[in-house]
Amino acid sequence: MTQYKRSSRGDDLIPANGNGGYYPGVNRNSVTDVGYGEKKTHFAPKPDANMMRKEDPYLIEKAKRLNYKLKDARDWKGIMRQVENHLESFNEVNIATALHRLAKIARDSNDKTKVLRDPRLSQLALKAQESISLFTPQQLSNSAWACATLSYYSNALLKCIENEALQKLDKFNSQDLTNTIWAYAKLNYKPKLLMSGIASEALLKLHDFNPQGLANTLWAFATLNHFGDQYPDLLAGIARESSKKINHFNPQNLANSVWAYARMSYHPGEALLERVTQEAIAKVDLFKPQELANLVWAYAKLNYRSEDLLASVGFAAERRLGQYNPQNLANTCWAYAVLNYHPGPLMDKLVDRAQKCLSDFSQQGLSNTAWALAKLNYNPGNRFLLRVGCEASKKITSFSPQGLVNLAWAFAKFNSYMKELMDLICRETESKLHAFNTQDIATLMWALATLKHYPRSLMQEICVLSERRLS
Repeated sequence: MTQYKRSSRGDDLIPANGNGGYYPGVNRNSVTDVGYGEKKTHFAPKPDANMMRKEDPYLIEKAKRLNYKLKDARDWKGIMRQVENHLESFNEVNIATALHRLAKIARDSNDKTKVLRDPRLSQLALKAQESISLFTPQQLSNSAWACATLSYYSNALLKCIENEALQKLDKFNSQDLTNTIWAYAKLNYKPKLLMSGIASEALLKLHDFNPQGLANTLWAFATLNHFGDQYPDLLAGIARESSKKINHFNPQNLANSVWAYARMSYHPGEALLERVTQEAIAKVDLFKPQELANLVWAYAKLNYRSEDLLASVGFAAERRLGQYNPQNLANTCWAYAVLNYHPGPLMDKLVDRAQKCLSDFSQQGLSNTAWALAKLNYNPGNRFLLRVGCEASKKITSFSPQGLVNLAWAFAKFNSYMKELMDLICRETESKLHAFNTQDIATLMWALATLKHYPRSLMQEICVLSERRLS
């Protein structure tokens, strides 16, 4: 089998020189033996075409030249020209390099769109599927990474990579494991068997993971909706390893790690959260708005309260509040309310910023923000509440039972009565009453009574449901 070495011109693997055991002029399909004075001709099995290509010196040299051209291409069009003109000559190294280079070069959204629409990409993907058995772990992970970076969802190629990776997982290094799992999560493709295999393999190699690898692995498992009780050994192991390397975590690593643990409803332990808190406070000025919002949201979900961190994040948020999007605003308000921490002057600025973009809030963002303000006993004023009520009315059919209850409770706490909004909440509650639990119904009834809003039809439905549940 051909040996590989690293190219001095990039990270891709290229075949080393070697003739692979071929001898010019000899037909390897037949072998002549002499035995017992009798000449016999035995026909050997026809060799694998891919293996013959891999061991042919001429084809090896050609593949090396193609690889240099792929890596020297200045734009995605140059790579596609090589695909168009030489795809039949591509070996597995060329295929993986072409995919990887396309993803590295086409980082602009316009270029990505053009690459995705180019029929030559599909041809390259098909060639990858045909040669997938020859891919090394690095080529498999790089190809998956390329698909994710390009947002190229090829079910057939992803399935091929998954199946081949399962056969070679023990040879994957830490970066291969991270890149692969990250790629599938980015594409929202859930490879159940591969995820289980990666979890087991990663646990054996955690000492080799760098901070980004640890954070990205957590992020991927959380994004693919895995829960803490599925892989507790891995999650506990990552927590231990992260504690050792926490000084080298950047703001994104810190925020993504705690966000992932919170998303998976897995508490990583006080020790790790204390270390994260110290690092986050020291680096708070380097956090982006999304990272600040995710950090406090995660602390609230994990029920971990650090006043020093909350104050530090509050000061940092004030300075860049203009960059907060609706979700960042809603999550920040919600987190402070859950942790029962009033951030002082920041609340005025949060409300002012939110008022300018309320039309862009999701239904959950509207209900969570209203609930948070009421929980913190911060009255934003009638104008703000009127805007929230109007926006909620437009999106009322999308509200969950919890969202409907939180919205009604908040308006009741502020003693702000909007009949049209309450009518809509009651009508929507009727249609979803089967999904309400006892606490939801009790809270809603309190809110309606406080606002002196008595919908006869809903009351009758609640009575019927209560009798049914009691019987």
